[in-house]
Formats: sequence, C-alpha cells, structure tokens
Amino acid sequence: PGTGGIDPFALADGSPGALSARIAMLTTLFDLLAGGLSPIRRAGVEEAVSFAYARAGFADGSATQGLTAPRITDIQSRLRLARGMEPLTIRLERFVSGSGRWLFKAGGAEATGASTAYVLAGLPEEERAGAMFLVLDRIWSSLAASSVPTLVVVDEAWWLMHHADTARFLVRLVKTARKRLAGLTLITQDVGDVLNSPDGDALIANSALQILMRQAPQAMPRLTDLFRLTRAEQSWLLNAQRGEGLLVAQGKRVPFKSIASDEETRLIAGKRAAR
Repeated sequence: PGTGGIDPFALADGSPGALSARIAMLTTLFDLLAGGLSPIRRAGVEEAVSFAYARAGFADGSATQGLTAPRITDIQSRLRLARGMEPLTIRLERFVSGSGRWLFKAGGAEATGASTAYVLAGLPEEERAGAMFLVLDRIWSSLAASSVPTLVVVDEAWWLMHHADTARFLVRLVKTARKRLAGLTLITQDVGDVLNSPDGDALIANSALQILMRQAPQAMPRLTDLFRLTRAEQSWLLNAQRGEGLLVAQGKRVPFKSIASDEETRLIAGKRAAR
C-alpha cells in the first residue's frame, strides 16, 4: 500500500495481554533486523521496548486513548545505556536514520477497497525479513477484528521459511486462519526450501488442499515420501507441461491440466506486454 510503512508500535487495543503481545512481537522484529540476537541481547531489547511503553504511559489492560506509542528512537536511546549493546545499536542505526528508516514510518497507508497487496519486491536483504514479518503481523491483527471472509495469498512463501520466526508465524496463520474467517493460500516455486524448514511439514499437514506443478528431480524423493506418490505420479510431475499438475485433497490425488479462459489469456498477455 503506497510508500508508507506499517507502524509496528501502534497499540489501539488496551485489552489484557495486548501490550505483552506487542512487546513480544517487537522483540522478534528487532531480532530479525539484527540478523539474530543472543539470549542476553534479546532480553535487553525486550527490556528496552517494555521501558519505552511504560515511559509513554502504557500499561497492560489499560486504555490507550490519548497515549502516543514510542518510536524506534526511544528503543535505540534505551539500548545505548545498556552494557554490551553497542554492536546492536550500530546495526539498528540503519533503521533509525539510514536507508531502512521507512520501515518504521508511522501512519502507513491503510488497506482500501476489496483487495490489498503488499509488494516487497526489490527490498534489500537487511530489510526483507523484517518487512515480511510486519506484513504478517498486520494481516494477523486485521483478521482478528474482521467479520468478512478473507482470502490471504502469500506468494514466494519459501522466503518466509528461511527465518525461524517468520516460519513459525506463518504456521500460526495456517492453523488459525479458519477461526478468523480466512482462507490461506501459499505459493512457492521452491518446494525444497519449504520442506527443509523445521516447520515445513506442519504447513503441509495443516493444508486441506495442495497443488503440485512440475518438480525438479532433486525435490522428488522428499515429495514422494511426504505424499506417498506412485511411480506414475512421480513421472507425471517430472514431465508436466505448462498448466499441468497434481491436485491433492482428502487423501486423493488427481492429475489435471489448467486451461486459461479467454479473459485470463487477455490479462496474462497484457501483464507481459506491460513488462
């Protein structure tokens, strides 16, 4: 949505546990931005975030009206006072005053209309994991307050599996989306990266339907074990042409070929021409 960031510090919900959940989420976010934190430094970040909210007047279970959420500069200032945090504060400076400061820009554009797309293409490595985590958190929060059925589509899901925190968050979405009137579709071109993650099997096990397209030979042994593919099904996936695949649902597997309608062909051709 636009060029604005998502404000991760905003806390409109003063219900019991909301502040603790926000502090835990921000601690994980700083862990991602720092490229991993030792237990001691992670505890230091959690203390700094908690202190910043307390200093701003926030308390768990108390009303938030009239209060202004802290900013990353408040966290940075607190961390500078703690022993052994200098390497972390240097790393975070990118997001305080450097090129990554857009990530914490308050008042990012809100979702409007029937659909919303968060486009993360082109982000540098140092910012992508944190941005993905912020998007997942925003989606999770919006689903809690929504009474409208929602379809969440996550493209390039393998990227999320590279980081333990975003992988666990994605599994959480998969397991609970139905309770929040949401359907979740994960799309990835690299099944191997998903399956190699400790949370990969959990994603597959909690998916009611899977669609397998053409697969690389090196991915086939793991897929064969996971889906108990027959030799005919393995051959089908290894030699599948464009639009061909295997539909897996309720223990049954059905080969299929998807043929684009005239309207779909027009849209696809138009998109390619725009590139």
